[in-house]
Amino acid sequence: MRLDSMLTASERSAAAQSAIRAMRLALTGGKPGDSIEAVSYACAGNKILHAVFVNTAGGSSFATILQQDELIPMQVAVSGSGARYVPVNVNQTYELLTKGDAATLYEDSDTVLAGDCTAKR
Repeated sequence: MRLDSMLTASERSAAAQSAIRAMRLALTGGKPGDSIEAVSYACAGNKILHAVFVNTAGGSSFATILQQDELIPMQVAVSGSGARYVPVNVNQTYELLTKGDAATLYEDSDTVLAGDCTAKR
């Protein structure tokens, strides 16, 4: 099922706006303090996790991951340590945890899809 068919109109709009902000940032260099970074992680079981992180000078943070041939837009959520990203689409259960060069992708709170991931820089 395509991602856009599972989103409400407001979620599609938020995701589109996030994508537009990311593209503008990538194309124009953004505002001072904005950043965009594409990271590939090498994970256990020879898995690769691809993510693009967008951080704005205003304090907003987003990530987009490639999972099962779909781009999954995510937004930062409350985390005790490191960064925790949850899908913009509330019907998806992915969770991306990052801290430094380490990352773990969960399908839900108990199922690890990509673990022991280290950024390849």
